Amino acid sequence: MQETSSLYKRLLADPGHWKEYTLVIGESGVLVDEFSNRITFGGTTILVSTTDANSGFSESSIINMSTQKSIFSDSNPSVGNCIAGQIKAEMMKPKGDIPRRARLAPYVRLTNGKEHSEWLQKGVFFIDHREYSGDENERMSVYGYDHIILAEEEFPSSTHTWPRKDIDVVRDIAIAIGTSLDSRTVKIINKGYLINYPVGYSMREVLENIAAMYAGSFIMSDTGELLLITMFGIPKETNYLIDNAGFAVTFGGDRILV
Repeated sequence: MQETSSLYKRLLADPGHWKEYTLVIGESGVLVDEFSNRITFGGTTILVSTTDANSGFSESSIINMSTQKSIFSDSNPSVGNCIAGQIKAEMMKPKGDIPRRARLAPYVRLTNGKEHSEWLQKGVFFIDHREYSGDENERMSVYGYDHIILAEEEFPSSTHTWPRKDIDVVRDIAIAIGTSLDSRTVKIINKGYLINYPVGYSMREVLENIAAMYAGSFIMSDTGELLLITMFGIPKETNYLIDNAGFAVTFGGDRILV
């Protein structure tokens, strides 16, 4: 769960508040294309920091941005799922081609025009493909998925002694897909179920089986860590009105707290 400041909570209660967005693209340093040429916007080099929401692209260059996550695979609530989150961002095209697989980190904050809350990260994604539009292709849409998409690969070879405890197997998968475990996941997976070496299974299938053992499903958290959500312990940030597919229902752009 992301902790929010008293200012954030106060602005959230203010009916006159609105949201501001930013999108950080790339790793720390300078945004470059696949040939290491610097990408610029308005003639300015784009500085990137994975810990600073003020780096990257602001609302002045973002036309539209949305993210989507689900804990259910279809319209029926279920367990044992592991579904990749998605992002779509439409923006003014910079000079240079943002490379495929570039890291995307969207942020949101609240403001009433006089005060601004802290930035809250809303996931980590990687570009899957790009599309261009406009009379001179001046607009660019990027589409991406979070780390879970990387779990489609077959479970990697291992020198460990098998069978292994479930939490150790989940940690191995997190490392293999380039992330870490949310602290809540470590607390939930505490039964020590033994897992045989998963020959012929993808990492995603292994996660699905372990999730089912705990009556839950895996997603990526807002800070980009592997999170197990159980049907019996839904965290506070998911206590919002959702549709049958697990997507948030909104009113005036805001999620409805229940």
